[in-house]
Formats: sequence, C-alpha cells, structure tokens
Amino acid sequence: MFGFFKGKISMTLEKYQFAPGEEIKGRITLELKKNIQAQALTVQLLGTRRVSRDSTRGSDTHHDTIFDFSLPLDGEKEYPAGQVLNYDFSLKIPDTILHGVSGAKGLELGTKILGAINIAATLGGLSGSLGGSQRIDWQVIARLDSPGLDLTKKVQVNIA
Repeated sequence: MFGFFKGKISMTLEKYQFAPGEEIKGRITLELKKNIQAQALTVQLLGTRRVSRDSTRGSDTHHDTIFDFSLPLDGEKEYPAGQVLNYDFSLKIPDTILHGVSGAKGLELGTKILGAINIAATLGGLSGSLGGSQRIDWQVIARLDSPGLDLTKKVQVNIA
C-alpha cells in the first residue's frame, strides 16, 4: 500500500499464455527513490486453487496454494536509489504441472495436490455434485524483500 514511498517495481513478460514445459521469460525493473537494504529480489510462480461451493447457508470460497516456486535474482545488499536496475529471468514450467505425476524433486507437493484436484474434478467430486466450481489462478510475482513493506508486482498468466 505505501511501498510507493520506496520506489517502484515493474515486470514485463514476453507472453502471458503458456503450456507445461515452456519457459516464462521476462524482466523485472527496480526504480528506487531511496537506498534500500533488502534481503533478496525474487521472482515466483504461484498457483492457487479457488473452490466455490453453494449451500443453503450461502456460498463459501476457499483458496489453496497448489504450486509455489521462487527463484532468487539478487541477494542481500543495499539496492541503490536513482538508478534503473533491470533483471532478466526465466522460469521453466514443469512438464507435469497439470498432471498428478511429479517430475522434479521439490515440486512433488504441488503436483501431487494438483493431480488429486484433477482426479476429483474428473470424478465430479468438486464441481457438479457439490453445486460449486473451481479454478486455478497462476501468477508471476516479483518481490523485493525489504524491512517494512516489500515492493511487489503480480502478473496473471494462463497455463493450459
């Protein structure tokens, strides 16, 4: 909310529609108004499952993280003011991100959970019979982790 006092962080991506196995390529730009001592600059791919259910008492929505991978782009240091700092990045989307099969160590939790979601959806366990719906939102998030409020930029992408 008040991060604009520190400066701004922006992110551009080469494209916004992806398939499993592709790379998300982009650039993060920092323009700081004052020097900032920060722990790290990271880029993150985050998958969140949103499940909405209707019942006699109204609707209920839950959000579950199903995939979370962060890549450090720069470490702990003082990030200088008055300069434009550019960081190019590339995040490889796992081939198995939309399946229940884990292809990489460290990604097992997210892909197994996602696999269970896909199986339940196929069997009609989450939609239809429960009178609800689900969707998976994917975001690429740039974050300068600093004392007080972090500078962040979120960009919605589609993985299908």
